[in-house]
Order: sequence, then structure tokens, then C-alpha cells
Amino acid sequence: MKPVIFTDLDGTLLNRRDYSHRPAMTALERVGKAGIPLIFASSRTRGEVIHLRARFNNTHPFIVENGGGILIPEGYFPFEVEGEKIPGYTFIKLGKPYEEVRKGFEAAREG
Repeated sequence: MKPVIFTDLDGTLLNRRDYSHRPAMTALERVGKAGIPLIFASSRTRGEVIHLRARFNNTHPFIVENGGGILIPEGYFPFEVEGEKIPGYTFIKLGKPYEEVRKGFEAAREG
């Protein structure tokens, strides 16, 4: 079985003060040389994580908005992945929109 590393970004991979990843560089280099997929799991939006992936030269799938969705780069797997096709990615939506969740809570409270 091949290892995979999942990591948060803010305060874990990125320093909270200046968002530097300098302290993690040695570990990142070792992970890259070992060919271990590094999966970003963040509260950040799709656009923010795509930007950071470019900064880290990361080509692996990633998780956005506190688990609200998974984005898999086009062609990453040798098989088709079900989900919404957006430019460059397949988006697997895991959560519900905020308004829908809020309405559900309101209905439960009234019911």
C-alpha cells in the first residue's frame, strides 16, 4: 500500500504569521523525493488552494472549504471519477450550500 499525506495549510504547512512554508521545506523535499502524494485539506476556497498548489508545484487532489469538496486534477487517475467537470478538475461536492443547511435547521427548530 502506498502512503499518502493529508495536511492542513494555515498554521500547519504555512506559518500563521506570514504564511511562509520555509520551516517545512526539508520535510516537503523528502516527501516529494519519496513520491508520496501530499493532499492539501483546507478551509480555503478552491481558487486559494489552486494558487497554493502552484506555489508548491503540487499536482495532487485537494480538499477545500472544510471538507465541502474534493478536486481531482484531470487525468490524475487512470479511471473516470464521477463528479462535476470544471476546467482542469473533477469536483466532488460533499457538502450542502450554507443557505440549504440553515433552512434545514430552521425547519427542525419549528417542527
